[in-house]
Amino acid sequence: KLAIATALVFNMKLGPLPEQVMQSLLDDAKVNKGTSLDFLTQFCKEYLSKDPIEELDLLFKRARLDDKMLAFFPQQKRSIEHFNSYFTESGLVQLVDLNKKRFSD
Repeated sequence: KLAIATALVFNMKLGPLPEQVMQSLLDDAKVNKGTSLDFLTQFCKEYLSKDPIEELDLLFKRARLDDKMLAFFPQQKRSIEHFNSYFTESGLVQLVDLNKKRFSD
């Protein structure tokens, strides 16, 4: 529920800077428990239900996360293949496509 509320706050352009909120998710304990990835998944689903992927990309850039997406995964699962598989299965193909575009640029 916190991820959904956070997404709505950012959708409406209210609240704190994205960097302060999103960078806190990269804490090793949160990442290893899967809390960060769960949050990111729910956040993205909610955000994309209201705004296009380009807006989410801008938010990631403001939060300085555009090149750190793999950091949400535990160390043993930090690979492009796992990223693509996880987000495809989670229904976030737009995120997979965005990440592929980043690596091809």
